[in-house]
Amino acid sequence: MTYLRALVLCLCSLTACQKDPGHDALAIRAPFDLSRSYDHLTDQTSLRIAFGSCLRQDKSAPIFDAIKRSAPDLFLMVGDNIYAEIEGSDFTPVHTAYRRLWSRLTAVDLGVPIAAVWDDHDYGISDGGGDWAHKKEAERIFLDYWQVPADDPRRSRPGLYHERRIQLKGAQVQILFLDTRYFRTPLRPTDDRGAEGRQRYLPTQDPDATLLGAAQWQWLEDKLSTNTDFRILVSSIQFAAVDHGWEAWKNIPQDRQRLIDLVDRAAIDNLIVVSGDRHRGALYEVPTPSGHNIREITSSPLNNAVYRFEETSTYRVGSSYTGANFGMVIIDVHEDNATLELRDDAGKIVASASTAG
Repeated sequence: MTYLRALVLCLCSLTACQKDPGHDALAIRAPFDLSRSYDHLTDQTSLRIAFGSCLRQDKSAPIFDAIKRSAPDLFLMVGDNIYAEIEGSDFTPVHTAYRRLWSRLTAVDLGVPIAAVWDDHDYGISDGGGDWAHKKEAERIFLDYWQVPADDPRRSRPGLYHERRIQLKGAQVQILFLDTRYFRTPLRPTDDRGAEGRQRYLPTQDPDATLLGAAQWQWLEDKLSTNTDFRILVSSIQFAAVDHGWEAWKNIPQDRQRLIDLVDRAAIDNLIVVSGDRHRGALYEVPTPSGHNIREITSSPLNNAVYRFEETSTYRVGSSYTGANFGMVIIDVHEDNATLELRDDAGKIVASASTAG
């Protein structure tokens, strides 16, 4: 028993385990970079942001070797960073999944800051929205595992939406992380399950339906009215796609149109949306009525490939890619340009676009 106790204490020391307040399980303090300071980038005239989604913690993920070789300055995990469905009120699967994720990220050692927001599978319920009974507990667990400080706004109000600004030499980059789960009203179910374009959901006809909720919308409008040089909007679900019947902004069309109108009203050129969720990667471009462009890059999955067929898409640029992939947003201050790249699990570019072209 003495040997066993010593072994347990040793393991706890190696993984920096600590008691999770309000829960009997152990939360592991992430032994990788979750810093929120980017002061080391102020002398750079470029920024390389890698991102991805849909990471099964119980599957291998050789793609992280390619991500590391791509030499990012920052890695964004934009949802379904773990897969943990909650049965009843037992959150044990969430804690188990995070331990495996922490182990993986520690072994990979990207060596750059990692930032995250959730989608449904780290929210704890597939396709879940604002009516989920355990969303407050799910949020607390997310904030604890990702070590969000006590003075962060996310600790004092509902929802994971937040802003990060990165100062480069000669330009500033604004990154706005949206919460597409906590406030979302129920979706309208399909009348023809599995049919092309109607697989699971249809656009709602409810004028009071919302994806972001009133408070988050006000926050977003305020943030988009401020000055910056490059804007990136992180949405766990797709914005541009309107032809498939899965989760996307198009299921609440008034919110999708509201963002388009907001871009026009604020005269925002080349808003970049990064998204995940779909188990396929692709580039999109949505022109606004006033002649501005919303450019989207969807990257999914990191290791949870599901589809092998193509799908119709009005706003897609080129073909989609259904193998494991990650996205890159590469900002060049001198050229006043952002390049969007979709890369496969070997790091090869399979699709790219530029805000200058």
